[in-house]
Parts: sequence; C-alpha cells; structure tokens
Amino acid sequence: HRDLHSFPTRRSSDLRVGEGVEGFVAELWTAVPNVMTVAITSPSGERTGYITLKQGREYRETFVFDRTEVEVEYRLLLENNDSQLIFMRIRNPAPGIWKISVKPVLRSDGRFHIWLPVQDFLTGEVYFLEANPDTTLAEPGSSLVAMTVAYYNGVDKSVDINSGRGYTRDGRVKPDYAVPGVLVSGAGLNNEFVVRSGSSVAAGIATGAVALLMEWVLNNTEAWGVNSSQIRNIILLGADGKPESGVGVWSHEPVSFPGHFTPVVVNARKREKEKIKWQIFLVNWERRFQIRQVILAKKQRIRWRFRRLRTTSVR
Repeated sequence: HRDLHSFPTRRSSDLRVGEGVEGFVAELWTAVPNVMTVAITSPSGERTGYITLKQGREYRETFVFDRTEVEVEYRLLLENNDSQLIFMRIRNPAPGIWKISVKPVLRSDGRFHIWLPVQDFLTGEVYFLEANPDTTLAEPGSSLVAMTVAYYNGVDKSVDINSGRGYTRDGRVKPDYAVPGVLVSGAGLNNEFVVRSGSSVAAGIATGAVALLMEWVLNNTEAWGVNSSQIRNIILLGADGKPESGVGVWSHEPVSFPGHFTPVVVNARKREKEKIKWQIFLVNWERRFQIRQVILAKKQRIRWRFRRLRTTSVR
C-alpha cells in the first residue's frame, strides 16, 4: 500500500517487479473532489504520458522494448461511493523498477492511496519501494457493520507483521480489536492437533467467542435480539484497552472475555430479582382471583337456592 497526500502538482510511486511475474494489478483511490490522472514508466524508460481522463473508458498501451501491455481504466462515478478509482493492469511486466506518476486534475486535500494485491494473488515479487504499513485492510474488512480483527503473537504481545492494519481510507478505526493468531494449536485432520498462524485463525477464534457471547446475552439478559454492533461494543468495553495505531484495541484471551460480563451480569441479576418478584406477585394475584371467583360462585349458588325457596313458599 502506498499513501500520498498534500502534494502540490504531481507525485510518483516506484514499484519493484521481480523475475517471472506474469502480471499484476494496482488500484488508485482518492476521494472526490480530488480527481487524478496517471502515467506509467517502464524500467527501460518508456512512458505512457498522462492518460486523458474519460469516464468508463479503458486505455491500452504497449511498451515495445519491454514487451509489456498496460491497461488503465478511470472510474469516477462509482455507485454508493464518493471516490475516484483508477484501475491499472500490467501484463507480462519486465523486471525492474516501474513508476506510477500521479497528477491532480482537481485537487482538494490531494490525498490518494494505491494498493497492490495480497501476496497470494501475485505470481512473483511485486512491492512498493516506499510502502506504508498502515491502511492495508482488504475487503470486506473495512465494512461498517462487520467486526474486523487483527491478530497478534500471544507470547510477546505484539501485532504480527502480516496482520492487516487500519485505519480505513476514510479514517474509521479498523480493525476493531486484536486477538491471538500466531502459533495457535487447534483440531486438524485424522484426529490430530495442528499449529497454525494467520488471520483465518484469529477470525475463527473471534467467531467462536462471539457465538458464545451472543448465546449468553440471549439466554441471560432477556434481550429481544442482538446485532453485530452491540456485540462489538460489549467486546470493546471489556478489552484490555491497549490501543495501537491502525489496530484498534486489544482483547487478550477473547474466549473468556475478562471484564466483559461484569456490568451485564449485575444488570442481569437485578432483572432476575425483579422477574422473580413479579412472578410472585402474579402467583399471589392469581390465587386471590381464584379464591374470589370461588366465593362469588358460592354466593351465586346460595342466592339461586334462596330464590327457589321463596318461589316455592309463595306458591
């Protein structure tokens, strides 16, 4: 990820491409009213020049000496978004230093981001020479409603270098909290336990913990329902509160949720006592009502008998 801002006229980002790379893509994002154009320079010095901005049009350039094909597409009017996207695809890139030059057509704060694919989507070595380690979250981790977790080493309590970091492009705190995700032991195939590391491990731990927390809330607090925002807030309230730039807050040992349940348990106990008192009141009231109904029924029978006696005596 490359993050550049507050530049007066133009800036450039250098990418190192290794041998054997079949191709890669890069995405440039900026917030409207910032509007950018780009130019691409190959390791041999061939250059496209700043490509004219036309909405939805795809440009193709071929670098003859490098035998590389470059595609650039401008997307300005994105649905449900206030951003401009410049999508760049480079096929069969020559190894060496590639340069992406950026020039503003309209400029507000001049801030923009360029992202490369995650490592698993690349066929070789592709990276920025001057990269920013923050704002490296991938979709859907930047979603408003989703809970996003970073992962850390439970031994030295440090965020793993491979963990995605925030903040989001529009400045929101993501990931929401950090959970263990390095050298975690768990069930594997053939009735064996294996040790794994990565964001998938952290996501699995967080998912299981959230499921337990949801079950507890629904069964013990008489809640009508619970959503992801409420669960996230409960976790944040009980986290260790060790903020770190681009990571949010820490939540050590998330399965036990130390400190999460104290205020909830107190409120649940109060509600339970109130519930018991109300049930006792209802039982007593129901008994009184039943007794009153029996008495009224007896009085009614006595009245009917008395009327019968009076009618018989008069005849």
